[in-house]
Amino acid sequence: EFSDDAIISKNLDGIILSWNAGAQRIFGYTQEEAIGRPVLMLIPEDRLDEEPNILRRIRCGERIDHYETGRRRKDGSLVDISLTVSPVKNQNGEIIGASVIARDISERRKTEQVKELLLHEIKHRVKNTLGTVQEIASQTFRGEPKEERDAFGARLRAMSEAHDLLTNQHWGDVTAREVVERAITAFNPALFSLEGDATTISASRALLLAIAAAERATDAVKYGALSVQQGQV
Repeated sequence: EFSDDAIISKNLDGIILSWNAGAQRIFGYTQEEAIGRPVLMLIPEDRLDEEPNILRRIRCGERIDHYETGRRRKDGSLVDISLTVSPVKNQNGEIIGASVIARDISERRKTEQVKELLLHEIKHRVKNTLGTVQEIASQTFRGEPKEERDAFGARLRAMSEAHDLLTNQHWGDVTAREVVERAITAFNPALFSLEGDATTISASRALLLAIAAAERATDAVKYGALSVQQGQV
Protein backbone atom coordinates (compact mmCIF):
# COMPACT_ATOMS: atom_id res chain seq x y z
CA GLU A 1 0.00 0.00 0.00
CA PHE A 2 2.91 2.36 0.64
CA SER A 3 4.86 1.48 -2.51
CA ASP A 4 5.45 4.21 -5.09
CA ASP A 5 5.29 1.49 -7.76
CA ALA A 6 2.06 0.14 -9.16
CA ILE A 7 1.51 -3.39 -7.81
CA ILE A 8 -1.26 -5.23 -9.60
CA SER A 9 -2.43 -8.83 -9.76
CA LYS A 10 -4.38 -10.32 -12.64
CA ASN A 11 -5.70 -13.73 -13.64
CA LEU A 12 -4.66 -15.68 -16.74
CA ASP A 13 -7.39 -13.93 -18.75
CA GLY A 14 -5.79 -10.57 -18.01
CA ILE A 15 -8.53 -9.41 -15.61
CA ILE A 16 -7.31 -7.13 -12.79
CA LEU A 17 -7.77 -8.68 -9.31
CA SER A 18 -5.93 -6.21 -7.08
CA TRP A 19 -4.82 -2.59 -7.41
CA ASN A 20 -2.68 -0.64 -4.93
CA ALA A 21 -2.36 3.08 -4.23
CA GLY A 22 0.76 3.27 -6.42
CA ALA A 23 -1.27 2.01 -9.38
CA GLN A 24 -3.89 4.70 -8.75
CA ARG A 25 -1.18 7.38 -8.59
CA ILE A 26 0.49 6.27 -11.86
CA PHE A 27 -2.57 5.35 -13.93
CA GLY A 28 -5.33 7.50 -12.39
CA TYR A 29 -7.92 4.74 -11.82
CA THR A 30 -9.25 4.00 -8.33
CA GLN A 31 -9.50 0.42 -7.04
CA GLU A 32 -13.22 0.40 -7.73
CA GLU A 33 -12.66 1.51 -11.33
CA ALA A 34 -9.84 -0.95 -12.05
CA ILE A 35 -10.63 -4.25 -10.31
CA GLY A 36 -12.60 -6.59 -12.52
CA ARG A 37 -11.64 -4.83 -15.73
CA PRO A 38 -9.16 -6.16 -18.34
CA VAL A 39 -5.61 -4.88 -18.06
CA LEU A 40 -5.90 -4.04 -21.75
CA MET A 41 -7.49 -0.75 -20.69
CA LEU A 42 -3.96 0.41 -19.80
CA ILE A 43 -2.34 -0.63 -23.07
CA PRO A 44 -2.12 1.75 -26.06
CA GLU A 45 -3.55 0.48 -29.34
CA ASP A 46 -0.12 0.08 -30.94
CA ARG A 47 1.04 -2.19 -28.08
CA LEU A 48 -1.98 -4.49 -27.71
CA ASP A 49 0.06 -7.47 -28.93
CA GLU A 50 2.24 -7.26 -25.80
CA GLU A 51 -0.38 -8.61 -23.39
CA PRO A 52 -1.02 -11.99 -25.13
CA ASN A 53 2.72 -12.53 -25.29
CA ILE A 54 3.14 -11.70 -21.59
CA LEU A 55 0.30 -14.05 -20.58
CA ARG A 56 1.75 -16.82 -22.76
CA ARG A 57 5.12 -16.53 -21.03
CA ILE A 58 3.48 -16.42 -17.59
CA ARG A 59 1.53 -19.63 -18.35
CA CYS A 60 4.92 -21.22 -19.14
CA GLY A 61 6.21 -20.16 -15.72
CA GLU A 62 8.50 -17.41 -17.00
CA ARG A 63 9.29 -14.23 -15.10
CA ILE A 64 9.59 -10.98 -17.08
CA ASP A 65 12.15 -8.57 -15.62
CA HIS A 66 12.32 -4.81 -16.20
CA TYR A 67 10.50 -4.76 -19.52
CA GLU A 68 10.34 -1.13 -20.64
CA THR A 69 7.20 -0.09 -22.47
CA GLY A 70 4.42 2.49 -22.47
CA ARG A 71 0.95 2.47 -20.90
CA ARG A 72 -2.10 4.73 -21.05
CA ARG A 73 -3.48 6.64 -18.07
CA LYS A 74 -7.15 7.27 -17.33
CA ASP A 75 -6.90 10.75 -18.86
CA GLY A 76 -5.50 9.28 -22.10
CA SER A 77 -1.92 10.44 -21.60
CA LEU A 78 0.95 8.00 -21.99
CA VAL A 79 3.48 7.05 -19.32
CA ASP A 80 6.81 5.26 -19.73
CA ILE A 81 7.06 2.30 -17.34
CA SER A 82 9.32 -0.60 -16.48
CA LEU A 83 7.37 -3.84 -15.93
CA THR A 84 8.28 -6.86 -13.84
CA VAL A 85 5.75 -9.68 -14.18
CA SER A 86 5.89 -12.90 -12.13
CA PRO A 87 3.68 -16.01 -12.13
CA VAL A 88 1.39 -16.51 -9.13
CA LYS A 89 0.75 -20.12 -8.04
CA ASN A 90 -1.86 -21.72 -5.81
CA GLN A 91 -1.11 -24.19 -3.01
CA ASN A 92 -0.90 -27.02 -5.54
CA GLY A 93 1.81 -25.22 -7.53
CA GLU A 94 -0.50 -24.40 -10.41
CA ILE A 95 -0.09 -21.02 -12.11
CA ILE A 96 -3.32 -19.09 -11.61
CA GLY A 97 -2.32 -15.52 -12.45
CA ALA A 98 0.41 -12.91 -12.44
CA SER A 99 1.83 -10.27 -10.17
CA VAL A 100 2.75 -7.06 -11.98
CA ILE A 101 5.03 -4.33 -10.69
CA ALA A 102 5.08 -1.19 -12.86
CA ARG A 103 7.60 1.58 -12.18
CA ASP A 104 7.16 5.05 -13.67
CA ILE A 105 10.37 5.84 -15.62
CA SER A 106 9.11 8.99 -17.36
CA GLU A 107 11.61 11.29 -15.64
CA ARG A 108 14.48 8.94 -16.44
CA ARG A 109 13.42 8.85 -20.09
CA LYS A 110 13.27 12.66 -20.21
CA THR A 111 16.76 12.86 -18.71
CA GLU A 112 18.05 10.37 -21.28
CA GLN A 113 16.48 12.37 -24.11
CA VAL A 114 18.12 15.59 -22.90
CA LYS A 115 21.44 13.77 -22.62
CA GLU A 116 21.07 12.42 -26.17
CA LEU A 117 20.29 15.91 -27.44
CA LEU A 118 23.36 17.39 -25.73
CA LEU A 119 25.63 14.62 -27.01
CA HIS A 120 24.31 15.14 -30.53
CA GLU A 121 25.00 18.87 -30.23
CA ILE A 122 28.54 18.20 -28.95
CA LYS A 123 29.13 15.77 -31.82
CA HIS A 124 27.89 18.36 -34.32
CA ARG A 125 30.04 21.14 -32.88
CA VAL A 126 33.18 18.97 -32.73
CA LYS A 127 32.74 17.96 -36.38
CA ASN A 128 32.25 21.59 -37.40
CA THR A 129 35.33 22.66 -35.42
CA LEU A 130 37.51 19.91 -36.92
CA GLY A 131 36.19 20.80 -40.37
CA THR A 132 37.21 24.43 -39.81
CA VAL A 133 40.65 23.35 -38.61
CA GLN A 134 40.98 21.20 -41.74
CA GLU A 135 40.25 24.21 -43.96
CA ILE A 136 42.68 26.44 -42.07
CA ALA A 137 45.36 23.75 -42.28
CA SER A 138 44.79 23.33 -46.03
CA GLN A 139 45.40 27.05 -46.52
CA THR A 140 48.37 27.15 -44.14
CA PHE A 141 50.08 24.05 -45.60
CA ARG A 142 49.30 24.94 -49.21
CA GLY A 143 53.00 25.14 -50.08
CA GLU A 144 53.98 22.02 -48.16
CA PRO A 145 54.49 18.57 -49.74
CA LYS A 146 51.29 16.59 -50.38
CA GLU A 147 52.31 13.76 -48.06
CA GLU A 148 52.59 16.22 -45.16
CA ARG A 149 49.14 17.63 -45.89
CA ASP A 150 47.73 14.10 -46.15
CA ALA A 151 49.35 13.07 -42.85
CA PHE A 152 47.83 16.03 -41.03
CA GLY A 153 44.44 15.31 -42.59
CA ALA A 154 44.66 11.67 -41.46
CA ARG A 155 45.33 12.79 -37.88
CA LEU A 156 42.28 15.04 -37.93
CA ARG A 157 40.07 12.33 -39.40
CA ALA A 158 41.28 9.84 -36.80
CA MET A 159 40.39 12.27 -34.03
CA SER A 160 37.00 12.95 -35.65
CA GLU A 161 36.24 9.22 -35.87
CA ALA A 162 37.27 8.73 -32.24
CA HIS A 163 34.98 11.56 -31.12
CA ASP A 164 32.17 10.03 -33.16
CA LEU A 165 32.69 6.63 -31.54
CA LEU A 166 32.90 8.07 -28.02
CA THR A 167 29.77 10.15 -28.51
CA ASN A 168 27.88 7.05 -29.61
CA GLN A 169 29.08 5.34 -26.41
CA HIS A 170 28.15 8.37 -24.25
CA TRP A 171 31.85 9.00 -23.61
CA GLY A 172 32.22 5.76 -21.70
CA ASP A 173 34.71 2.97 -22.25
CA VAL A 174 35.24 1.68 -25.80
CA THR A 175 37.22 -1.26 -27.18
CA ALA A 176 40.72 -0.64 -28.48
CA ARG A 177 39.77 -2.49 -31.66
CA GLU A 178 36.93 -0.08 -32.44
CA VAL A 179 39.26 2.88 -31.99
CA VAL A 180 41.90 1.45 -34.32
CA GLU A 181 39.28 0.43 -36.91
CA ARG A 182 37.98 3.99 -36.97
CA ALA A 183 41.48 5.50 -37.12
CA ILE A 184 42.49 3.59 -40.25
CA THR A 185 39.39 4.56 -42.25
CA ALA A 186 41.41 7.48 -43.59
CA PHE A 187 43.65 4.90 -45.31
CA ASN A 188 42.68 1.67 -47.07
CA PRO A 189 41.26 -0.57 -44.31
CA ALA A 190 41.54 -3.61 -46.60
CA LEU A 191 45.33 -3.38 -46.27
CA PHE A 192 45.18 -3.81 -42.49
CA SER A 193 44.71 -7.02 -40.52
CA LEU A 194 43.59 -6.51 -36.92
CA GLU A 195 43.81 -9.06 -34.12
CA GLY A 196 43.16 -8.86 -30.40
CA ASP A 197 40.61 -9.30 -27.64
CA ALA A 198 37.84 -6.94 -26.53
CA THR A 199 40.06 -4.86 -24.23
CA THR A 200 38.31 -1.62 -23.25
CA ILE A 201 39.93 1.76 -22.66
CA SER A 202 38.74 5.09 -21.29
CA ALA A 203 37.68 8.04 -23.42
CA SER A 204 40.90 10.01 -22.83
CA ARG A 205 43.06 7.03 -23.78
CA ALA A 206 40.87 6.35 -26.82
CA LEU A 207 41.69 9.76 -28.30
CA LEU A 208 45.42 9.19 -27.74
CA LEU A 209 45.23 5.73 -29.28
CA ALA A 210 43.36 7.06 -32.32
CA ILE A 211 46.07 9.63 -33.00
CA ALA A 212 48.83 7.07 -32.39
CA ALA A 213 47.20 4.59 -34.79
CA ALA A 214 46.93 7.29 -37.45
CA GLU A 215 50.59 8.16 -36.95
CA ARG A 216 51.68 4.54 -37.34
CA ALA A 217 49.50 4.10 -40.42
CA THR A 218 51.02 7.25 -41.92
CA ASP A 219 54.51 5.89 -41.25
CA ALA A 220 53.51 2.63 -42.96
CA VAL A 221 52.41 4.58 -46.04
CA LYS A 222 55.53 6.75 -46.14
CA TYR A 223 58.25 4.32 -45.09
CA GLY A 224 56.84 0.89 -44.31
CA ALA A 225 54.75 -1.95 -45.71
CA LEU A 226 52.19 0.28 -47.38
CA SER A 227 54.86 2.15 -49.34
CA VAL A 228 55.18 -0.84 -51.68
CA GLN A 229 52.64 -2.64 -53.87
CA GLN A 230 50.64 -5.40 -52.18
CA GLY A 231 52.05 -4.42 -48.78
CA GLN A 232 49.94 -5.10 -45.68
CA VAL A 233 49.99 -4.14 -42.02
